[in-house]
Amino acid sequence: MRVFLFLCLLPFFCNANELEKIVQRSGLPSSHLGLCIISQNQIYFEKNKDQLMTPASLSKLLTAITAFKIFSPEEKFKTQLFAKKSIENGVLDSPLYLKGGGDPSFVSENLWVLVNNFTRNHIRQIKGPIYIDSSLFDENYFDESRQSLRVDRAYDSPVSASSLNWNSVNVYVRPGMLGAPADIIVDPQSDYFIVQNKVQTTSGSGADIQIYLDRQNKRERLTVQGKIGVLSKEVVKYAAIQNPTAWIGTNLVYFLKQRQIEVLDPKVESLSVPSSAYLMAEAEGWSVFELIDGMNKYSNNFIAEMLTKQIASRKGHKSASIQSGILEIQNTLKQYGMEPKNYTFINPSGFTQKNKVTACDLARMLDKAKSDFAVGPSLIATMARPGGEGTLKKRMPKGDSSIRAKTGLLNGTTGLAGYISNSKNEIFSFAFLYNGSEQGEVDSRLLFDKLALEVTK
Repeated sequence: MRVFLFLCLLPFFCNANELEKIVQRSGLPSSHLGLCIISQNQIYFEKNKDQLMTPASLSKLLTAITAFKIFSPEEKFKTQLFAKKSIENGVLDSPLYLKGGGDPSFVSENLWVLVNNFTRNHIRQIKGPIYIDSSLFDENYFDESRQSLRVDRAYDSPVSASSLNWNSVNVYVRPGMLGAPADIIVDPQSDYFIVQNKVQTTSGSGADIQIYLDRQNKRERLTVQGKIGVLSKEVVKYAAIQNPTAWIGTNLVYFLKQRQIEVLDPKVESLSVPSSAYLMAEAEGWSVFELIDGMNKYSNNFIAEMLTKQIASRKGHKSASIQSGILEIQNTLKQYGMEPKNYTFINPSGFTQKNKVTACDLARMLDKAKSDFAVGPSLIATMARPGGEGTLKKRMPKGDSSIRAKTGLLNGTTGLAGYISNSKNEIFSFAFLYNGSEQGEVDSRLLFDKLALEVTK
């Protein structure tokens, strides 16, 4: 008894006993778990600390750490319009060039600002065509480090230096008259898609909608099918586009038209901006901090891969690719004491089962990042808290600011990692990983939540 009382006076010992009980009560096989809690490079609790496991979207934490080391949190990326000639009498007798700056946050609102800024040149007509310069990044839109099976879902969108709306489309479906086709609105409404409406309006308030994409030359066929009840609310679906150049170019033409600017030759092609071209307009996107905040809180794969190519470009790689960006992330990990032989990191978003890391190595990286003033304060601020924005919105007690964490999810893989503050204001870095069957995903998330909450005591 005296020994136990003495040990309970040691930091975290009593919590460690309770954590072990929580793990045992979960019923999950111990071999499927990798658990580690660290503070100041001291391990307070671990389970399979040296076992390599798939971190899924927890991989984004390593991408975020590197991005904060290379970019200032306030930095923004620009999208620009160029022309080879000046405007005379409201006419541009020249192609119009859009130069992508690799801005992940370039959405319809930014395109509207860009076009609005362009109108101050007193422009009413462009001879055309439209050229898109995406040379900042390589031309590999779907890096082989992702899962090999392509899907139409927005999280599997192509990565290009010239991107719009996360390179995905919003499809809104509203009921029509009973027995009639539904009302389908594609946003933004450009000529990029050939839309096939196969949704029928039925009785009731239910909805079962699917969307499919099929390439048709340079355009894509968007098929929307299913049923929607006449009393149903509006249903929104999202899908990844396939041709970033055509996507942003056709939408640029559409937005120019909305400002009464005629494009006589609306053909869209890829071509670099000539060195002699004039800058006509530009628009900025989110700051690097806002980008990483969105990436971490909502586990955005697109931002992770775009930032990785930005990292490669900033560090001077001739081909700003995922592979060259990964080399820079590995350099950061080496600075933090993590050797490449001890992990596998091929995809910055974690959209692969091939990334491998131990729970304690991941926790150590977070622990060291916390002490790196260029990284720690910003990194912690980009993580979700229970009941707040993002993937922790419906997990654990709402509003608990003692936990800041990033989630991970793939088939048969879950994760939770970040920082926990206890009642003594001690801050712990942690990484919880589960690699097993899909049936254990829910139980593993519940386990991770219970473990995190126990640490706060």
